[in-house]
Amino acid sequence: MNPNTPIKITAETERVWLRRYGWGLALLGVAVGLFVGAGWWSGVLLDRQWLPATWLQWVTRRGLVLGLGLALIPAIWRVCLAFDARYGGALRKFSVAPFLALVVVLGAESAFRLFRVQDVFWHSVIARAGEQFQAREVGLFRLDAASAQNGKHPSGYVVSGTSQLVYGLDVAELGRACGKPIYRRAVAGLFPVELTASQEFLTFDGDNMLVTMLSGFDLGARSDLTPAAMRPQATMRGMRNVFAASEPKFILRHWRDFVDLFSAASCDLWRSRDYIRFLIENPFSAYKSAHTQGEEIELATQRDAYREMGERTEMVDVALRSLDKFFEEVSGRVRKIVVFEGQVNPAYPAQERLAVMSAQMNKFLLKQQELGRITYITREQQGLDIPASEWRDMTHVTSDGRTRLTEMFVRQLCESP
Repeated sequence: MNPNTPIKITAETERVWLRRYGWGLALLGVAVGLFVGAGWWSGVLLDRQWLPATWLQWVTRRGLVLGLGLALIPAIWRVCLAFDARYGGALRKFSVAPFLALVVVLGAESAFRLFRVQDVFWHSVIARAGEQFQAREVGLFRLDAASAQNGKHPSGYVVSGTSQLVYGLDVAELGRACGKPIYRRAVAGLFPVELTASQEFLTFDGDNMLVTMLSGFDLGARSDLTPAAMRPQATMRGMRNVFAASEPKFILRHWRDFVDLFSAASCDLWRSRDYIRFLIENPFSAYKSAHTQGEEIELATQRDAYREMGERTEMVDVALRSLDKFFEEVSGRVRKIVVFEGQVNPAYPAQERLAVMSAQMNKFLLKQQELGRITYITREQQGLDIPASEWRDMTHVTSDGRTRLTEMFVRQLCESP
């Protein structure tokens, strides 16, 4: 026999193989099932402490169910061969592949939306986040959102915003002081348009109070639509409001982005695709940055962004119109909306641009309060000016600043009548 001649595998070849070795495949399936079942959370969390301590503990109910399922593979294989022999010729006359592909996609999407799948998936992302802080924040956002939608939970505060709240607010202390659960929906880059897009993650219970913090910095932070930042939190109602807030020429210029984001809003697999890829790229260890960009280049990029804040007036208008539609709709879906006026480091560069954006945002929020949609707490009402010494950069506070900011939230939310 010529070794270069390919071996032709026929249905009869497969049947012979199954008769000889199918039992071994079944036993292997049981062993794999027991291994995966017992080491499940250890693999998900990358933590050996979850591994069984004794041989008996390797036998779990999950492992037995999975093992028996895998042991059925040879039998299913035989059934498929018999089905193909009897009906394959007739089916191949029709184009059933698109229909089967649709069934597979719909089945995968339905399975991915189950809480147990979401729980495992986002725990896996968080465990592998490592130096990728955005992955950890998005994972915590989506994990908490999935948990909140899984059954009834007591009413409390939904705290939503950017990394200023992620790092600036002690959520545990706020919940303890107020005696209510805190549902955190904060993630870096959740500026007005992104906040609007995430709407349905915030309105899961009409008895909750929505709390957020907005400033001129948030209004002018984006120079364009950012699908990568919006996609993981995109929802259908939110995207409709962003779309309705956009001028036709803006929509035409970003039509690909809107198709992408509406797809994410309707399909959770697409919405989570960046983090599905993240898990594929980091299956067995946490992410480590390659540090390809020097700190000086990164700081220079930040300084340029500070100076250009709000120069794209078109994007500022989209942000304001999006927020207007957001507050109008969400005010009827939660008990109350409380908006705190935000602040940045007093040493923030481009003070003139910041002052213009702050005045514009302040005027907008006061108008929203007049319309009865929000309760707006200005900096004067807060009685809090965080000094430059309590900022670790231009927009994020130190631990001392975090304590002061949390105390102010407690006073306004929990102690005020």
